[in-house]
Amino acid sequence: MTDEELRQLIASNAQAIAAMREQHAADHQQILAELRETRTAIAETRASIAETKEITESNAKAIAANSSAIAETRKIADSNARSIEAWAETIQDDRADREEEDSRIRIDLRTTHDMISGLIQERRTDWAEWRRQQEERDQRFTNLLEDAREDRKANEREHDAFRENIQVLLAEIARVWQRLQAS
Repeated sequence: MTDEELRQLIASNAQAIAAMREQHAADHQQILAELRETRTAIAETRASIAETKEITESNAKAIAANSSAIAETRKIADSNARSIEAWAETIQDDRADREEEDSRIRIDLRTTHDMISGLIQERRTDWAEWRRQQEERDQRFTNLLEDAREDRKANEREHDAFRENIQVLLAEIARVWQRLQAS
């Protein structure tokens, strides 16, 4: 392998490594962006849950405060009592709806968490595979470099032997020439 071929191989490997690093950086940035979006969604969900809790607590306090008034107003009119009972049923329905919504949110959060965990695991697996492949490429490059160095040493030995043979041949030609001139 010539020095130029070796340089081209090294340049090719460097380009492949740079491309892999760029792809890894892009993947890493995408994961970070998805994590930021998920954190924002979780924060919004927590705020919504806190607001729902405050409303529920406020409603519970209002119900407790109105209980004594309800007892007094029950004497006044049956129609008001039916209205209050209907209102209480509506609140219970709202609570059931909120609990169902909270359950859906928990499921969505679990699903999102599982998806993120899966993505993280995939990226870890991809990164491990990339590292393994990089180590293989590095080993192949090291082997090629060692082979090239050994080839160069062998070529230098052959060149040295060739030079010695030429010098011996020239010395012999000079002796033959001297004999011819002497005769």
